[in-house]
Order: sequence, then structure tokens, then C-alpha cells
Amino acid sequence: FINERIQNADTLVWIMVLYSWLCVSLLLFLLIFSLITRPKASYIRYLTKEVQKIAETDTDAYLVIKGNDELSELGKSINKMAYDIRESKRRQQTLQVQKNELITNVSHDLRSPLTSIIGYVRLLRENGYDDKEKFDRYVEVIDRRLDGLNGMINELFDLTRLSSPGFTLTSCRGDITELVRQFASEMPPLLEESRLTLISDIENTPLVSDADFEKLA
Repeated sequence: FINERIQNADTLVWIMVLYSWLCVSLLLFLLIFSLITRPKASYIRYLTKEVQKIAETDTDAYLVIKGNDELSELGKSINKMAYDIRESKRRQQTLQVQKNELITNVSHDLRSPLTSIIGYVRLLRENGYDDKEKFDRYVEVIDRRLDGLNGMINELFDLTRLSSPGFTLTSCRGDITELVRQFASEMPPLLEESRLTLISDIENTPLVSDADFEKLA
């Protein structure tokens, strides 16, 4: 009977030792698991907070990449996505500014050929009819300025092409000196309204180059 009681006591002790060992092992597992997952959980909270901040404030902030695992790859992907979105917004803003500037510039430039045409029409009325040479020259300038005016008006309807990736200039071989000389001959009536006189000293040597002369004009 005593031996049986001793055996039962030993069994109970072993059960208690085993149970204690299991509890300690479980606590150690939970502690180690917590130590391993705590940085990841903290980094996930950081990613969530920063993504929300970027979405709400639209700043140029970027996520700090930590480690070299799935979460760090996620952070890199978020940074790339945020960069692409910002660049897209910047490009749209730049295009809008360029369109506004172009509309303003073309609208302003429309006044120049109109003023020139009005000036030459006035000269025709004053003394062009009696002088065949002047008459022909004035009519030629008026006709050229009307063509230029028509071209600028057409550009107003072609503004959407400027934002197209396929937009290109139409270059051809030509003499830039002749282009400057042509404008110099058309400026006097425009300058007279501001009581200015154009004195030009243009060399006869051609300056040949490839350019989109319509856009250049």
C-alpha cells in the first residue's frame, strides 16, 4: 500500500513538472512571438498612418523603408505609387499652365497683325492708290499678314494637339535672315502708332537652318 502511494505521488510530481514545463514553454513561445511580431506590427501601423497622411495632405513625404521582407517591398511599392501620382499631377498642372500661357500669348499676338493690317489699309487710303509700286507692296504685306492672322486663329483650335504625346514640329530648310528682313519690312506701321522708328541693319548673308518657320513666326 505504501509503495502504491509513493508511486502515485511520483506520478503526480511528474505531471506537475510536465504541466509547469508546458506553461513555461507556452510563455516563452508567446514572449518570443511577441518580440518577433511587435516590430512588424509597429511597422504596419506606421505604414497605415503615413499612407493616410500622404492621402490627406498630398505632401512630398515618403515612407521610410525598414528591413528586407514583404513589408519593405510593400513600402517601396507605396512610395513608387505616390511618386507616380505626384508626377502625373505635376505634368497636368504644367500642361494647364502652358495652355493658359499659349492662349494668352496668341490672343495678344493677334493684335500685332491686326494693327499692321489697319496701318497698311490707312496708308493705302492716304497715298497708295496713286503709287502702283506702293499699292502692290502694301497689298502684298496685308495679304501676308492676313495669312498669318488666319494661321494664329487656327492654332487656337489646335491647342489640344500640344498636350498630345505625338505632337511634333514641322521643320523645313529656310533662311532665317529673310524671315527677320520680312518682319522688319512689316513693322513700321505698327511702330508708328507708338511713335517709334525701326532702324535695321540686316546682313545679306543667308542664315540657313532647319526650323518650323510657321511656329517661329
